Amino acid sequence: MLKKIIQISKEVYLHMGGLNFDEKDFQLALGYELDKSKIDYMREKLPFLTKFFYGFGSLAYGIKDNAFNYFLLFVYVQVFGLAPNLAGLAILLMLVIDAISDPLIGYFSDKTQSKWGRRHPWMYGSAIPVAVSFFLIWDPPENMSQMELFWFLLIVGAFIRTAITIYEIPSNALGPELSKDYVERSSLLSYRYWFGWWGGLAVWNSLWIFVVYSTFTGTQDARFVADTWITYGLVCS
Repeated sequence: MLKKIIQISKEVYLHMGGLNFDEKDFQLALGYELDKSKIDYMREKLPFLTKFFYGFGSLAYGIKDNAFNYFLLFVYVQVFGLAPNLAGLAILLMLVIDAISDPLIGYFSDKTQSKWGRRHPWMYGSAIPVAVSFFLIWDPPENMSQMELFWFLLIVGAFIRTAITIYEIPSNALGPELSKDYVERSSLLSYRYWFGWWGGLAVWNSLWIFVVYSTFTGTQDARFVADTWITYGLVCS
């Protein structure tokens, strides 16, 4: 029992980034030599560029999340003329589909075997679908009926959420696989959340760009102009 307690304590301490433990004491207590290569791997610091590019990918999620939270319902009801009940229903069904796709993509990512590993093929494959579908959702075809616009919003919106999931789930799982060190994992995720938040804030603050733009063109509030959202979708994509 004592050996088991010491072993658990050692593993927790290593994961917490401990640097000054007495290896000889652990060896005596556990009755075997410590694996130096494993300890070095757990302590290894990740390069700055690894953290930077890992975090940079979260920009897409931040942009999508804030766009859907703040703008999507407003734009489809106030600008494109979709009935509020249909717009709300479409957004609800997107979330239901998202709840189903998340664990499925996580499962298939875990089972993936390729020369790029389990995560990267999914992450790379999501880039173009996310960009194209995000642009399309802000530029629906003209003269659509209420039901046609409802189905367009539902299908394209669900596709975007699924495409983002194809990136986000494997990317989240990749973080703990890049390092076993508690401090390095925390640092890695701080980059992720920093870029994710800034991506969202960029979308939110772009609203003021539309308002300023309207003062130069002499139009009504640019938020209610359909062409504004085409530009918005193109820039964000």
